[in-house]
Amino acid sequence: MLFVTSSDYINRLIPSQYRATIISFSSMVFSVVMIVIFSSFGKMADTFSFGIAFISLAAVGSFLYGLNMRVLAKLEM
Repeated sequence: MLFVTSSDYINRLIPSQYRATIISFSSMVFSVVMIVIFSSFGKMADTFSFGIAFISLAAVGSFLYGLNMRVLAKLEM
């Protein structure tokens, strides 16, 4: 959801001459973040259990989604 929201925001905000570069950079950052999240999830699942790893992932994801919505709401004002 975060990736779709940010891509839509970029498409509406950025002029077309810069959009491709910014979307490419955004995709790269997204991929790097996913590498960190997947590695962390795997380590947590290996150390504790899948249940704890999924709950932790849901908590972090919910927090980041809420933070993203708050930032976007402030920017649109």
